[in-house]
Amino acid sequence: MKTTFLNGDKALKERGKKHFVSREDDFIKFMNTDDLADAGEDLGSFYDYGLCIDYQEPNGRKRGYLRYQLSYGGPSDEIRFYFDGCHCDKIEYVFLDWFVGVGFDITDKEFAQWLWDWFVDCGTPEFEREKAMKEN
Repeated sequence: MKTTFLNGDKALKERGKKHFVSREDDFIKFMNTDDLADAGEDLGSFYDYGLCIDYQEPNGRKRGYLRYQLSYGGPSDEIRFYFDGCHCDKIEYVFLDWFVGVGFDITDKEFAQWLWDWFVDCGTPEFEREKAMKEN
């Protein structure tokens, strides 16, 4: 798994990988369940899993992205989808811990593509981008 950025030490990178593996396991279970509303006692409902999904405008970056925030505080984690229309060319898992962070390119992970497709089927990427543009 390729690191997309690291503004911390090697220990942060290892902690980020450990958190990612746990999230990946969860999403693989969701992806392989017949009932997203109840994926079992350890996971519960997919619909209650993340905290929010919103579009983050570029603000000094080259591009904006759809953020699926999984947790917040210290540490926090999220999945970022960089897209144009319905085509997503980069998916990144990001682990953040009080002013430092690490990102991993997960574009080729099957669960990440499944998650992107699920959001597209719901109309989320374009809806969130248009909403953000209207607010600003």
